[in-house]
Amino acid sequence: MKKITKQFLFTALGVFAFTVIGCQNDDATGDSVLMVTKGIIGSTTLTAPLLATQNIIEPRSSIDDGDETVSYSYTVNIDKPQVVPTLVNVKQISGSADSDDFTFDDKLYIPAYATSVTGTITINGDVTVEGDEDFTLQIGDETTANSTLAPTTVKFSIKNYLSPDLEFTFGYNQPLPIPGTTGLTLYNVFGGGNPYDMDYFVLDEAFNDTGLYEAASLAEPEKLIISDLMTNADGSANASYLADGTYYIFYSLYSDATLSTIEDFTPVDVPTTVDYIRRGGIAPGTFVQEADFVPTTKATPGDTNFVISFTKLAGVYTLNNSIPQVIASGRSSIKDKLNVAVANARRNHKN
Repeated sequence: MKKITKQFLFTALGVFAFTVIGCQNDDATGDSVLMVTKGIIGSTTLTAPLLATQNIIEPRSSIDDGDETVSYSYTVNIDKPQVVPTLVNVKQISGSADSDDFTFDDKLYIPAYATSVTGTITINGDVTVEGDEDFTLQIGDETTANSTLAPTTVKFSIKNYLSPDLEFTFGYNQPLPIPGTTGLTLYNVFGGGNPYDMDYFVLDEAFNDTGLYEAASLAEPEKLIISDLMTNADGSANASYLADGTYYIFYSLYSDATLSTIEDFTPVDVPTTVDYIRRGGIAPGTFVQEADFVPTTKATPGDTNFVISFTKLAGVYTLNNSIPQVIASGRSSIKDKLNVAVANARRNHKN
């Protein structure tokens, strides 16, 4: 029996191709070789809505659903199948966007005996406040051999996503150093049977109740969304919408969990911590209620005071503390009106 020589043949559309010739156990003379097809013609097809150049808005970022993504696809074809896998390289050749903004398949393999492979480009949403970005991808490169496949480029210009929503999270959890207890906080005081409950109401510039009660619940912490959209996607009225103007957010102690009646521990300050964000517009930040307005655990239900204010004008939000807003004098001349407004809000929401 004649020994057959193993041969390796390297060629193909993406420079990756190999063929291994195994041993034969017959008496045939000469070598047996699998030949890689030469002179193949390659092409790239963009799948709608992908175009050679596109301007898009960064996918939406949502407080409820997380960051969205949008994917585009294309297909690399060859006119004749190969007996080995074929590699096509894809690379970024320009642009300011990076891997945080988009992802793509940098290596595509057309399987042996197949004639196409599909590639994907995914645009990522995020909360980052950033300018417009772009990038260009090249499908196929200088490693392409024995083919007429010309590199194809696709370009994206990405406009920063700007959420219509200003999002607040109000927290008021504090440790409670009550004698004879350990690990007690305002969020778990007395096992939840009589929970400590701080509500947050939004009043307009004249200190009228706006009817936004999302942050006046039993949730811990409380959350509130202020929207710039009058209607929802289905055409219904958006309950979170507010017209342009200046607004004040006040806490109102709904339940003190009987803490005000306990005399053998030192009262604890209960400042509200406000986490805020407008995705794509206002970077995540934290505001701590000013000391002049912070209650203690000796406060009784109905206690009310200022937390934070904001202004909404032509789609732009501005956050403010008490200075130089008129609310700095809220304990005197407007106190009665304020108490009436908050009492009305409490009555409307928890009657």
